[in-house]
Amino acid sequence: MSQTRLEFLFHQHFNKLASSEEDEEFYLLVEHYSHRRQVHDLMEQYWSTFKPEDNLFSEVDRARIFQHIIGDKTEQAGSGSVKEGSRSRIYRLGVRRWIAVAASLLLVISSGLLLYNLHYTGFKNEHNTEKIPIGRHTATLTFANGHTINLSGIKSGVIIAASGFKYNDGSSVVDTLDKKKEKVSGNVVQVKAEQFLVASTPVGATYQVVLQDGTHVWLNAESKLEFPASFAGLKQRTVKLTGEAYFEVSKLRMDKKGKDGGLRIPFIVYTADQKVEVLGTHFDISAYSDEQSTLSTLMEGAVKVSAIGSSESRLLKPNQQAVLDRSNQIYVHEIDAESVIDWKNGEFVFNEESLESIMHKVGRWYGVKVVFTNTQIRQQPFSGGVSRFGDISQLISVLESTKLIKFKVEGNQLTISPFK
Repeated sequence: MSQTRLEFLFHQHFNKLASSEEDEEFYLLVEHYSHRRQVHDLMEQYWSTFKPEDNLFSEVDRARIFQHIIGDKTEQAGSGSVKEGSRSRIYRLGVRRWIAVAASLLLVISSGLLLYNLHYTGFKNEHNTEKIPIGRHTATLTFANGHTINLSGIKSGVIIAASGFKYNDGSSVVDTLDKKKEKVSGNVVQVKAEQFLVASTPVGATYQVVLQDGTHVWLNAESKLEFPASFAGLKQRTVKLTGEAYFEVSKLRMDKKGKDGGLRIPFIVYTADQKVEVLGTHFDISAYSDEQSTLSTLMEGAVKVSAIGSSESRLLKPNQQAVLDRSNQIYVHEIDAESVIDWKNGEFVFNEESLESIMHKVGRWYGVKVVFTNTQIRQQPFSGGVSRFGDISQLISVLESTKLIKFKVEGNQLTISPFK
């Protein structure tokens, strides 16, 4: 279906002009994952029709609402958990019912998600999770001379420009610096073009870095990106990644004098065991040292994935993922690429993922130690997700509502046992 058709049905429905057949078609389109961007735009238009004094939802609220309106259709909306063989799902409020209460959100359980009204006061946290910090935006930037600065947690990203760098909202970073060690001009920090910088995120944090060529990089928790302050005059753009990052690489042409035009300048990402070559595309690389494999997932364009120290290489197409194992073998399979960058969108999203894998991500994000008292529950699959920027108790409550597992929280340790 085209966007025009979806837009028509959207307005028909919200203006109470749709026939029963049009409503049915509308629901089916909204539930389809591929229409999420169109739905987002239409919802933004819908919010804009309200007067400011109505104060229905903040920008953050609207984003969270949208993140949860796309999901599996349920015949028993809000009925709790449903067990299908060995697989369990926590079903979300159906799209039909969600639309009916869009202006007054309910506490709902959604396909592994706990979506709740930010103004809802009935939520009970039965676990003591006060010592476990929630997710945030923060990072450090280290200069070639070893000096490190803490980037503002109020901001979400930093821009590296030819004249220096500043936050992605245009504000100054000067106040966070030791002006005696770094060269400052106006509201930006100036660095030499050949200088290498290192952006790092701690446990439970993400940050965006816009490189000098316009490439956008989102760093996941416990990740590090090494890159030059400028790519001018270089035959290739090379960066090094530890951890996980999502890249939106800008296309760049440059002549021998370092001016725009001329040959295409390739962009190369090195990890400890692989090299990914691109010209201009969107992709994600997960290269944590404590994982058994390095994952490269392509959203748009084309990339070449090569194993370092081996002749093994693969070309990826959109919605493909390359898995490089510890024996330097590369395997490629089809995947819903958007589901891989849930972290970039501020969500944990799981699709028939084992509890062990889920808790590995949760442990890295919240900085907690996870202990299983039973081997079998490690492989229990779950589908769904929850906001990464909420209290960990939300995720715990969702998982416990399946009646399959239970948690015990002691400081920064989560002990997981079978539900009895």
